[in-house]
Amino acid sequence: MKTGRDLSPLLEASAGGRRPPYAPLAPLSRVAALALVVAATALAYQAYINALTLPGLVVLALASAVSLAWLYRAYRNLSALGVAETRDSPASAVAWFLVPVANWLLTYLVLRDLWQLSDRSDPHFLDGGRSLLVRLWWLFWATPAFASIHPGRRPACGWRRRRVPVYSAEAVVLRKVDYGEADRILTLFTRERGKLPAIAKAVRRAKSRMSGQLDVFAHGQMMLAEGRRMDVVTQFQRITHSDGLAADLPRGAAAAVVVEVADKILEERHPQPELFQVVVGALEHLSDPAINARLELCDFVMRVLAELGYAPTLADCARCGKPIGESGLGFSAFAGGVICADCNLNHLPSPTISARAVKVLRVCAAGDRDLFFRLRLDESDLVALEGALEAQLEHHLDRQLKSIDFARRVRRPA
Repeated sequence: MKTGRDLSPLLEASAGGRRPPYAPLAPLSRVAALALVVAATALAYQAYINALTLPGLVVLALASAVSLAWLYRAYRNLSALGVAETRDSPASAVAWFLVPVANWLLTYLVLRDLWQLSDRSDPHFLDGGRSLLVRLWWLFWATPAFASIHPGRRPACGWRRRRVPVYSAEAVVLRKVDYGEADRILTLFTRERGKLPAIAKAVRRAKSRMSGQLDVFAHGQMMLAEGRRMDVVTQFQRITHSDGLAADLPRGAAAAVVVEVADKILEERHPQPELFQVVVGALEHLSDPAINARLELCDFVMRVLAELGYAPTLADCARCGKPIGESGLGFSAFAGGVICADCNLNHLPSPTISARAVKVLRVCAAGDRDLFFRLRLDESDLVALEGALEAQLEHHLDRQLKSIDFARRVRRPA
């Protein structure tokens, strides 16, 4: 039978029982060995094309090591058996796997030669026949590579970086903590995604574009990149300016109450657009010197209580449900609102509140800002109004707010 190769050294080596110096991988079942290469190659390309995350890199490294080690040892075994005429040396056969484009065809030729020269029991051993399994392996090898370069998709060559989702959000800074040398960790209240933690990297450096902007009370449009633990602020553009809050201590203290209340009542990643508008409106009004800061804070607390479903009962007694009178009234946060004179006398006494202050509370609860801010209140009525709303809020939050204590100490008389 005519053949293009001198295979007598291989036949003599096989007849003489010669063993290769490496593991006897060439006489091993070629179907099992080549199936291992097929599986390893498919896994490697799957990890290579889809996304080179850490698991994908591990699979790629292991699969490549298995494939190349098998190929190198098989070629060394052929040399040990005396086959001198091979297309490539062991090292060059492995190297073709690493050459882009060329590895699509030349690896097929390498595996075909290895298949034909490794087992004389093959009926096509001497006539240069072709194996279906080698062609199947080449199909596994080349198809993902060709599929990865069709229009609209990146080529398979090169490392593909994971695309980080970036989104835009309108946000208010509720809290800040300096971190490291130049970073700052922020607690944001966003209209679209609720409260969430974020980090502004290098924002405390003088050359940073966001230097001096990402402070507490800041309200603006942000670009954020999603992170594993917290999102990263990449851009910030102010919508409203709150410079007047830092220059006016009573107004700044009232604004501190606003952001602390928002921080305490919100859960992370739960959007509340109505409450967001309440917070933004309160900060904007507190920045206006023409607006009474104490009345604005009372209006904010009442609206927050209404949003949470904890608005005080003002029309009837919160204990017995009877209509309240004009004298001897009290306010009980535990009962949930104003209590009549009889309940205030027969039960544990509550802080007294005048009928005039109760009427002011009703105007505040009705949401008529124009009428509420036109009212002229004396100091006693304003103190009673503030005390009732603050007690109601702290009772339902089940904690005392430090910002409220500070705001009480720096308030200006009415």
